[in-house]
Amino acid sequence: MKNSKFIFALFVTTSLLVKCKCSDDEPIEHDVEAPVITIISPNNNQLYYPNSEAENLYTIVVSASATDNNNVKSGKVTITDENGIGEMHSENGYEVYTSFSKANEGVYILTFEFEDYNGNVASEKRIVYCKLNNDDTDAN
Repeated sequence: MKNSKFIFALFVTTSLLVKCKCSDDEPIEHDVEAPVITIISPNNNQLYYPNSEAENLYTIVVSASATDNNNVKSGKVTITDENGIGEMHSENGYEVYTSFSKANEGVYILTFEFEDYNGNVASEKRIVYCKLNNDDTDAN
């Protein structure tokens, strides 16, 4: 009798574990909550100047992460100039880290986008300015 109770309890426990979702990488039913983005770098409206006078090159480090009630599937950042010409960097997981260099001064829009396993998407933007000289009289 004790053996049959033990076997029954083992069967019930095993059945529950098999039905249990064991991975955060699967969609959660009725999840409509988008990831929450934290942009580490750059700051919004940040000014950049050339790395040196010899080369008019602007290097911008881009870093962001996201959290979600389920799990973050992927993240990407798209860098677009004033003419709408852009480049994209994407990574699987909850972080995006990259850098990009530009040879032209101007305004660049960085669009961060993260998606969870249910297809919920969050998006945030940052604007950065690349200037040729360090004259702050018109930087505001």
